[in-house]
Amino acid sequence: MVGCIKNSISRLRHRRGHGVHSPLVYALYREAFMKKGGGGELYDMLAAKGVPRRYAAEIDRAAWLLGPEKMSFIFPGDEPAGEGNGVVCLVQLEKQGRLYRSMVAEKKALSIDRRGYALFIYGGGLSTQHFIL
Repeated sequence: MVGCIKNSISRLRHRRGHGVHSPLVYALYREAFMKKGGGGELYDMLAAKGVPRRYAAEIDRAAWLLGPEKMSFIFPGDEPAGEGNGVVCLVQLEKQGRLYRSMVAEKKALSIDRRGYALFIYGGGLSTQHFIL
Protein backbone atom coordinates (compact mmCIF):
# COMPACT_ATOMS: atom_id res chain seq x y z
CA MET A 1 0.00 0.00 0.00
CA VAL A 2 2.76 2.46 0.94
CA GLY A 3 4.69 1.54 -2.21
CA CYS A 4 1.63 2.25 -4.33
CA ILE A 5 1.23 5.70 -2.75
CA LYS A 6 4.94 6.51 -3.26
CA ASN A 7 4.69 5.42 -6.90
CA SER A 8 1.66 7.67 -7.49
CA ILE A 9 3.33 10.66 -5.83
CA SER A 10 6.47 10.14 -7.93
CA ARG A 11 4.42 10.07 -11.13
CA LEU A 12 2.46 13.16 -10.07
CA ARG A 13 5.70 15.04 -9.43
CA HIS A 14 6.69 14.74 -13.10
CA ARG A 15 3.18 15.37 -14.46
CA ARG A 16 3.29 17.09 -17.86
CA GLY A 17 7.08 17.03 -17.76
CA HIS A 18 7.48 19.43 -14.82
CA GLY A 19 10.58 18.69 -12.78
CA VAL A 20 12.25 16.74 -15.59
CA HIS A 21 15.61 18.40 -16.19
CA SER A 22 16.82 16.16 -18.98
CA PRO A 23 16.08 17.78 -22.37
CA LEU A 24 15.77 14.35 -24.01
CA VAL A 25 13.29 13.02 -21.45
CA TYR A 26 11.32 16.29 -21.49
CA ALA A 27 11.06 16.14 -25.30
CA LEU A 28 9.98 12.50 -25.13
CA TYR A 29 7.36 13.32 -22.53
CA ARG A 30 5.91 16.22 -24.49
CA GLU A 31 6.15 14.72 -27.99
CA ALA A 32 5.60 11.00 -27.40
CA PHE A 33 3.75 10.49 -24.13
CA MET A 34 1.34 13.46 -24.06
CA LYS A 35 0.16 13.37 -27.68
CA LYS A 36 -2.78 11.31 -28.86
CA GLY A 37 -3.12 9.03 -31.85
CA GLY A 38 -0.63 6.76 -33.48
CA GLY A 39 -0.24 4.19 -36.15
CA GLY A 40 2.30 2.65 -38.42
CA GLU A 41 4.11 -0.66 -38.70
CA LEU A 42 5.59 -0.58 -35.20
CA TYR A 43 2.20 0.25 -33.67
CA ASP A 44 0.58 -2.62 -35.56
CA MET A 45 3.33 -5.07 -34.51
CA LEU A 46 3.03 -4.11 -30.83
CA ALA A 47 -0.78 -4.23 -30.88
CA ALA A 48 -0.64 -7.69 -32.48
CA LYS A 49 1.56 -8.88 -29.58
CA GLY A 50 -1.04 -7.74 -27.05
CA VAL A 51 0.41 -4.37 -26.02
CA PRO A 52 -2.42 -1.96 -25.07
CA ARG A 53 -3.14 0.59 -27.81
CA ARG A 54 -2.14 3.58 -25.68
CA TYR A 55 1.29 2.12 -24.90
CA ALA A 56 1.77 0.93 -28.48
CA ALA A 57 1.09 4.47 -29.74
CA GLU A 58 3.51 5.99 -27.19
CA ILE A 59 6.26 3.52 -28.10
CA ASP A 60 5.64 4.20 -31.81
CA ARG A 61 6.04 7.96 -31.30
CA ALA A 62 9.08 7.48 -29.04
CA ALA A 63 10.72 5.29 -31.69
CA TRP A 64 10.11 7.98 -34.27
CA LEU A 65 11.88 10.53 -32.02
CA LEU A 66 14.76 8.25 -30.97
CA GLY A 67 15.26 6.47 -34.28
CA PRO A 68 13.39 3.23 -34.97
CA GLU A 69 16.56 1.51 -36.20
CA LYS A 70 18.00 1.84 -32.66
CA MET A 71 15.00 0.22 -30.93
CA SER A 72 14.98 -3.34 -29.66
CA PHE A 73 12.21 -4.99 -27.67
CA ILE A 74 12.12 -7.50 -24.85
CA PHE A 75 8.78 -9.26 -24.45
CA PRO A 76 7.99 -11.70 -21.62
CA GLY A 77 9.97 -14.89 -22.22
CA ASP A 78 12.62 -13.22 -24.39
CA GLU A 79 16.28 -13.31 -23.44
CA PRO A 80 17.80 -9.83 -23.10
CA ALA A 81 20.58 -9.08 -25.56
CA GLY A 82 23.60 -6.89 -24.87
CA GLU A 83 22.69 -3.23 -24.68
CA GLY A 84 25.39 -1.62 -26.89
CA ASN A 85 24.22 1.79 -28.06
CA GLY A 86 20.53 2.22 -28.58
CA VAL A 87 17.16 1.93 -26.94
CA VAL A 88 15.77 -1.18 -25.27
CA CYS A 89 12.03 -1.25 -24.68
CA LEU A 90 10.99 -3.67 -21.95
CA VAL A 91 7.32 -4.43 -22.75
CA GLN A 92 4.61 -5.69 -20.36
CA LEU A 93 6.39 -4.78 -17.11
CA GLU A 94 3.88 -6.56 -14.91
CA LYS A 95 5.23 -9.86 -16.26
CA GLN A 96 8.92 -8.88 -16.17
CA GLY A 97 9.42 -7.41 -12.70
CA ARG A 98 12.69 -9.17 -11.87
CA LEU A 99 14.37 -8.25 -15.18
CA TYR A 100 13.13 -4.65 -14.89
CA ARG A 101 14.50 -4.24 -11.36
CA SER A 102 17.88 -5.70 -12.34
CA MET A 103 18.18 -3.43 -15.39
CA VAL A 104 17.36 -0.35 -13.28
CA ALA A 105 19.80 -1.45 -10.55
CA GLU A 106 22.66 -1.83 -13.07
CA LYS A 107 22.50 1.93 -13.74
CA LYS A 108 24.02 1.59 -17.20
CA ALA A 109 21.27 3.53 -19.00
CA LEU A 110 18.85 6.38 -18.70
CA SER A 111 15.60 4.63 -17.82
CA ILE A 112 12.01 5.78 -18.17
CA ASP A 113 9.24 3.81 -16.44
CA ARG A 114 5.80 4.24 -18.04
CA ARG A 115 3.95 1.59 -15.96
CA GLY A 116 3.19 -0.78 -18.86
CA TYR A 117 6.65 -0.56 -20.41
CA ALA A 118 10.07 0.92 -19.75
CA LEU A 119 12.62 2.51 -22.07
CA PHE A 120 16.33 2.07 -21.42
CA ILE A 121 18.46 4.48 -23.46
CA TYR A 122 22.12 3.45 -23.71
CA GLY A 123 25.09 5.44 -24.97
CA GLY A 124 25.24 9.00 -26.20
CA GLY A 125 26.83 10.33 -23.00
CA LEU A 126 23.49 10.42 -21.17
CA SER A 127 23.27 10.37 -17.40
CA THR A 128 22.05 7.18 -15.78
CA GLN A 129 18.96 8.68 -14.20
CA HIS A 130 15.72 6.76 -13.57
CA PHE A 131 12.46 8.55 -14.35
CA ILE A 132 9.03 7.33 -13.32
CA LEU A 133 6.54 9.15 -15.55
